[in-house]
Amino acid sequence: MQVLFDDINAHRKHLAEQTAEEVAVAVGGPEALRAALEDPALEDLFVSGIEGAIRTRLEAKRRAFGRIVSSAILGDASADESVLMAYALRDLEEPHLQWLVKFGEAEKAAMAEFQPSGEDTDEQDRSSELFRRVGAVAASAPPAVNQGLARTGLVVEHAESWGGAASVAQVTEFGWAFLEHLKRRDGETEKDFWARP
Repeated sequence: MQVLFDDINAHRKHLAEQTAEEVAVAVGGPEALRAALEDPALEDLFVSGIEGAIRTRLEAKRRAFGRIVSSAILGDASADESVLMAYALRDLEEPHLQWLVKFGEAEKAAMAEFQPSGEDTDEQDRSSELFRRVGAVAASAPPAVNQGLARTGLVVEHAESWGGAASVAQVTEFGWAFLEHLKRRDGETEKDFWARP
């Protein structure tokens, strides 16, 4: 049994070191990281990010923890927003993340294809089209996925009618910022992106 625990600890140590190294590179090196971590809020976020990274088997999620921490250290995102993102990421698993990407793609496609002429009715039509397209994708997602994404503030739900079932209507601003941390690297395939170490 000791060998098993030693292997688990070695693997977690490797993931922690890998994530910390990626953060250090992103922020300008180990000295810059050490200086940034003198701020207690950033230190707490860094520890949360490392803890999240060692508890996931999903490579995209592990890297996203590192990006969230790096963004806060570099000042690209506030520490408060980064903490919320880290908590949201901690509570989501592969199906949630895959469906969030699908919702974002559906919304982007609808926005690109439906260009309003500027009249109020066109904007209402555009909103209806966004709801319809994202709703169509959401209808095929498991309800637990939609609920998890809504609970973490990454999507908003829209009830079809009073007392009707809610469905995902669109990705929130917070959800779009979150998606930035999940972006694939250049040349990375979908299979590589969701790979497990």
